[in-house]
Amino acid sequence: MSLSSRNQTPDMDVADGTEENLPGIIQPESKKEKLHREILERITRLNEEFELRKSKLFREKSDGLSRELKQIYHETHPEFKASLEELVSQRDESLYATKLYREYLTTHVERIYEAEVQKAEEEYEREKQGIKEKLLATIEEKKSKLKEDKDSSQIINEYAIESPSRSHSTRKLRKRNMEHTEVKPTKRRNLSGPAISIALKEEEIREDMTMLRGESSSSDDEPSHKAHDIPHGQSLH
Repeated sequence: MSLSSRNQTPDMDVADGTEENLPGIIQPESKKEKLHREILERITRLNEEFELRKSKLFREKSDGLSRELKQIYHETHPEFKASLEELVSQRDESLYATKLYREYLTTHVERIYEAEVQKAEEEYEREKQGIKEKLLATIEEKKSKLKEDKDSSQIINEYAIESPSRSHSTRKLRKRNMEHTEVKPTKRRNLSGPAISIALKEEEIREDMTMLRGESSSSDDEPSHKAHDIPHGQSLH
């Protein structure tokens, strides 16, 4: 009950002429008034508690946010750490896959490099062996030809030493053939010296060689009229 209602009550009581309406006398609260007063006090107390709790909650929330900000800056926030651990795991997996791919590429490139090196070495060895075999074949051919020339020279020398009469008849035959094709002067110059150099054609040399080989294998056959004489002491050029 409000004070205004209380002040109006004595006036009404005075008009009624009773003792309750006398001024200066406090009237006891009724149950209704008491209930109303208690409700008001409770509401006031609840409002005060709410304000206190609201202020406390605000301070707690503000302090919590400040702490979270500090934790985020220092990378110690629980949620940040959980997200960071997931990112670290993804990063490690990606780096591991990249490392494996790098090792694969390195191994593949190394194999290609080794194959190319081996191919180049094999080609080099093959070409080197080919050059060597070619040079060896050339040298062997020259050696064989030189041996044949040596054997032919020995046969010629032996024939010239052992068959002077055959050489003499062959020389006469060659001179006779030359007289048919060339005009000789009436006078001949006498030549002297230990050796006479006769320039023969390659065809004549081959004919002489054929004739000499045939005579060395036969007993006493007559020399061919195509052979040419190489007397003892003469050299071929």
